[in-house]
Amino acid sequence: MMFKKHRCTKCSFIYNSEIGYPDGNIAPGTLFEELPEYWVCPLCGAAKKFFKEVDTNMNKYRCTACGYIYDPMNGDPDAGINAGTSFGDLPDDWECPLCGVGKDFFEEVTE
Repeated sequence: MMFKKHRCTKCSFIYNSEIGYPDGNIAPGTLFEELPEYWVCPLCGAAKKFFKEVDTNMNKYRCTACGYIYDPMNGDPDAGINAGTSFGDLPDDWECPLCGVGKDFFEEVTE
């Protein structure tokens, strides 16, 4: 079985279906899709519709405008982006911390 993770877009809480949420009586192995519709984020109370499947591509991305490298292992703490956040899971309005361009100016580092 392939367990997936889902991130709350409001507070960044991660629901990991492999672990479930024991504090909320959600058993390990409970898929996100199997959670009741009334289930809400245990940290901020956001509804299920505010969760997005976590992108597991942890590759680095380079800004084509200035050369900045976004490394998911570091995140972007100054912008409130936690370590472990993949490029695909960055907010749509995230900008390069050096030159201010948007995500569309980034390319995956393949070397």
